[in-house]
Amino acid sequence: MNTPRRLPPLSQLRAFEAAARLGSFKRAAQELSVTPAAISHQVKALEEQLGLALFERRTRQVVLTPPGRQLLPALSAGFDTMAEAVAALRAQRQAASVTLSTTRAFMAQWLLPRLAAFRARHPRIELYLHADEAPVDVAAGEADLAIRYGTGPCPGRRLQVQQAAGAARFRRPSCRAGRAGPAGRSRSSSRRGP
Repeated sequence: MNTPRRLPPLSQLRAFEAAARLGSFKRAAQELSVTPAAISHQVKALEEQLGLALFERRTRQVVLTPPGRQLLPALSAGFDTMAEAVAALRAQRQAASVTLSTTRAFMAQWLLPRLAAFRARHPRIELYLHADEAPVDVAAGEADLAIRYGTGPCPGRRLQVQQAAGAARFRRPSCRAGRAGPAGRSRSSSRRGP
């Protein structure tokens, strides 16, 4: 049978670890999004529970006592291990779902016909599709990936020029002598297949 852990409240341990690691109640408060008074209160409660002084308080400075120096490495290692485990879980969740934004035309003509094959090859990836002509802000998390077409440049965006296999090519209208089609359009400006 496992014996229950007899630990002080996690909030007290967290406040102590941040203050000790950063050497300041003020910086610990900033990191944990609380007030310096809250850090001081949590550390004081931990010291009372342990019956030991963990910090020597000086003017605008805190210095670890020998018991504080003994406790800090174990707590830091524990919080680092927890942070790594949480990050790994988040990475699994993020890798398991992808939001792709593209235009309606691209989605209908190119993406949707290939969707079943993608799902068969990647059954663990949940793909969410977003069809809109308006650009999305990938950096702000509106989508994980975005496919758009245009001539660029697009400030603030990382571009990768692609031409999908089987994609239709379009040419600009031009008039070459003797080759003009209806309404002044060149016959070569019509849609061509792959």
